[in-house]
Amino acid sequence: MILKLRYYPDPYLRVSANEVGVIDDKVRELVQNMRESLVAYNGLGLAATQVGVDLSVFLIRDSDKGEPIEVINPKIISTSGRERREEGCLSFPELYLDIERSGKVKLKFYDINGQEREIEFEGILARAVQHEMDHLKGVLIIDRVSRTKRELIKGELEKIAERYGRKF
Repeated sequence: MILKLRYYPDPYLRVSANEVGVIDDKVRELVQNMRESLVAYNGLGLAATQVGVDLSVFLIRDSDKGEPIEVINPKIISTSGRERREEGCLSFPELYLDIERSGKVKLKFYDINGQEREIEFEGILARAVQHEMDHLKGVLIIDRVSRTKRELIKGELEKIAERYGRKF
C-alpha cells in the first residue's frame, strides 16, 4: 500500500520518532508499505515520520544492491569527513539546497528480522542516512541552511506549502 506523503509545512514533519519496542507484524507491514511508497515516490530515502508514523524507522535505496535497506532504531556511532552537496527531500518537492554533512557514517541498527547490524556508508548513502536520521528527530533540510538562505527561499517554501503542504 502506498502511504500518503507529508509535505512542508505539515506539523508532523517536526515530530520526533519513538523507538520501536518490538519488531512485530505491524512494524513489518509498515516497512513493506514504506518500501512500496519509496519506489512510488522515486525517493532515495523515506522516514516513517514523512508518512505520519512516529516510529524510528527509515529506508534508503542502495542502487548497487537494488533493494532498499530497512533501518529500525538507528544510531550513528561514528562519522568522518565533511562535504557540501546539493540535497533534496520528498517532503519539499523541487527544492534543492547545498547542505554540509559527513562523508562517512557508521550506523548501528536493527533489520526487519530483529538482527542488530552495523554498516559504514559513504558518499550519497552517508548523506541519505543523515538526512533520514534528521527526519526522525523532526529536523528538516531548511534547518540545515542559514537564516539568510531561508529568507532567500521563502517564496519557494510558500509555493510548496500552497501546492502540497496545505492538504494535511
